[in-house]
Amino acid sequence: MRKPDVMSLSSGSEPEGAFISQYSTTNGGYSDCYYVDIQKDVALSDYILAFFSTPIFRMERLILNLVPSGRSNEQCVLDLASGTGDKMAGWKTEKRDENQLLLAVGDGPIRTWLMVQGKQSSETTTTTRLYFGSAVLPTSMTKDGRPKLAIVFKLFSGLHIFYSRLLLWWAARDLRRKTLV
Repeated sequence: MRKPDVMSLSSGSEPEGAFISQYSTTNGGYSDCYYVDIQKDVALSDYILAFFSTPIFRMERLILNLVPSGRSNEQCVLDLASGTGDKMAGWKTEKRDENQLLLAVGDGPIRTWLMVQGKQSSETTTTTRLYFGSAVLPTSMTKDGRPKLAIVFKLFSGLHIFYSRLLLWWAARDLRRKTLV
């Protein structure tokens, strides 16, 4: 009998050593960190491929293809996942190691971060924690000189949170289902 497809997403602080940490303390900025555990050993390359290939992200890539700097196709995703390429749509690799990837959107204020963290749950089961986070850096100053976020991000922050959680859930679901089939 197949197990029900139930996953619990959580939010919290990023783990020690996370690349996105350098942005999570930026005065006037925004950062988030979502994670989910799945009972499977997941490599970063598999997570990247699953994340950027979800149906909802494919729609985003189609929209981004309308922007000259946003060109993307399946080969770009494969190259980013394998580490043979460092760009996909408007993103470019800022930092990468065997467990995490930090992407910058052009030279702008947006950062996207993916990380896998494996742990042995028992002698026969490995659990991987999949992390996804974003950072938005301040783009202007208040009248009294404090950094602040663009009004557009403030207006759409609720949508961003929903979309972020949906992307992570969908990628985790797809990775998890590969082990159940």
